[in-house]
Amino acid sequence: MFTFYRLLSIAGLVLSVNAQTKNVCGSICNTVCSNAAGNLPPISDDCQMIKNAVQIFQNNNDATFTVAPAATEELVFGTCSFFFTNLSNSTQVACWQDLANSASVSGAACFPPTMPLHSEGDCRALDGTWVLGYAPLYPGAAMLPQQFPS
Repeated sequence: MFTFYRLLSIAGLVLSVNAQTKNVCGSICNTVCSNAAGNLPPISDDCQMIKNAVQIFQNNNDATFTVAPAATEELVFGTCSFFFTNLSNSTQVACWQDLANSASVSGAACFPPTMPLHSEGDCRALDGTWVLGYAPLYPGAAMLPQQFPS
């Protein structure tokens, strides 16, 4: 079963709310690999299911999604989580296809057969206002979208 989560806030991050909305579709980001989510990467077949779901979303719904300040939008299937975290004080509009493409690029750079092995692949906005990526969801995994090591 495919699960869709909307996390309402990031613990410990206090931002003033601004009524402006920023469209970040097509924005450039830098890939960063880490072990913030534990020792193992997600199972690639689980992540492929999320990519397939993104295709369905954009064909049957809006091609974009909105993320409030200090909030995370997350798609989860099995051991895999694709996420977009808004680190700004403005509402952001992001594209489903950007989430799938950028998360996939990050995963290809960070997960096997690439070595050394990492558990999380992030793509961080050049201006530091958002991060997206994918990470594993295993029992005991330390995946907390607000933990982005620099």
